[in-house]
Formats: sequence, structure tokens, C-alpha cells
Amino acid sequence: MVFFSAIRRELSFVPDMLVPKDFILLGQSYDWWEDSFLLVVTLTALGSLIYSWRYVVAVLKGVPKWLYAFTGTLLVFQYLGEHHIGFDHNLGVWVEEVSEGIIYLTALIYLWRFKLTEFNQQLQQRLPTAALKSKTLVE
Repeated sequence: MVFFSAIRRELSFVPDMLVPKDFILLGQSYDWWEDSFLLVVTLTALGSLIYSWRYVVAVLKGVPKWLYAFTGTLLVFQYLGEHHIGFDHNLGVWVEEVSEGIIYLTALIYLWRFKLTEFNQQLQQRLPTAALKSKTLVE
């Protein structure tokens, strides 16, 4: 859902091309319906992340460090390109869009290859040893 929200934000120009400016449904404009839908998606994603915070933390710990560095570098390039720092306007737009595209593609590939059942098995194998270590530390 987080991925959907991010991609939807990037494709914000699509409804402008497909939906007429005077679109009304049940007395509300398209913008109202779009904002309401995206708010529900965002709140559902946030609620899911909060509910499964242990999984989120474990997954984030399991991500290779080089992937964080790679993504961070791309984020810097995206920011520099968006604000035309060190790039002229045309090249800055190009750098921004390519950086964002690579970030989204990396996230999609990572999510696509992520196997929840394998992750749960690895997590269950680590939990008994972690619980045993914390028990001995307390005693």
C-alpha cells in the first residue's frame, strides 16, 4: 500500500488527462474522491505498519546495508535534480526522474522477491535464541 501511494503520487498527471474538470459524483468533485481514497489507503498502510511493527523492524534490519547506501545516494541525486542544484533545468529534471524511477524499481524488485514464509521461518529461528539471551541477562 505504501508503494501504491508513492507510485500514485508520481502519476498524478494521469487523472488530469482522463477525468474532465467538471466531473461530479454524489455532489463531490474528482479531487475530493481522490483525496478521500488516498487518505484511506494511507491510513490503512500506516495502521498495518504500526500493527506489524516487529516485522517492519525485522525486515529493515535484514535489508543489506549497501541497499540503504544506494537508495540514499539516489535520494540525494533526486533532491539535487529536483531543485536544480549542480544541474541546469533540463538535466535536473532528467536526473530527478531517473533517480526516482530507479528507487521505485528497486523497491518493487525487493518487494517482489520478498518471501514472507521464509522470513517468518528465519524470524522464528532467531526468536528463541534472542529470548534465551534476554532471559539470561535478566537473571
